Amino acid sequence: MRVNPKYIEVLGDTIIPLLGYFLWEWSLYFIVLYFILELIFSEGFMYLKYYKSHAFQASKRGWFIPATLGFFALSSLIILIHLGFLSLTPTIDFEQQISLFLSYEDMGIAQGFIIFPLLFISGYQRYKLEFIRLNKHETLSVQQLWRTQWVKYIFVLLLIGFCALMLLIGINNSLTYLVIILLASASFKVLSKPI
Repeated sequence: MRVNPKYIEVLGDTIIPLLGYFLWEWSLYFIVLYFILELIFSEGFMYLKYYKSHAFQASKRGWFIPATLGFFALSSLIILIHLGFLSLTPTIDFEQQISLFLSYEDMGIAQGFIIFPLLFISGYQRYKLEFIRLNKHETLSVQQLWRTQWVKYIFVLLLIGFCALMLLIGINNSLTYLVIILLASASFKVLSKPI
């Protein structure tokens, strides 16, 4: 029986935050920060996809405008996420939390030295295997790639809204938020086409 690579990807995407929460005492912000970093790397490789498709197809429509819009959309989502955390924990110090996240040591190595290369290698492998190897740069236009990226941003925005709704109802439990984030990440990966 052949296993769908998406399921392996979902397992890989969810195991690190789960281990972080249960074994390494990651806070909810650490887990969200990990997903933010993953989104940033995903956006970076999307620029590469835009450029590759545009160059191969010699399209008259440029790749710069979708890339710029993507940058502003991602920046807005990151700001919204941080505003949400401010409403959850008004005393949170983001600079200190980011520093703690990057300098957290396991087996004597700061995880910042592991996570960045891990996310880069993972993103690059996806780019090569799911985009270049399948010749998607020949068939997918910049506009199709752009629409796919916007679906991801809308999905994250809905997730933020759902978490905000839970906060308004009075559910303020880190484990509940963790489960929602992991389930949302897993369902999004399974339901979306790899581009």
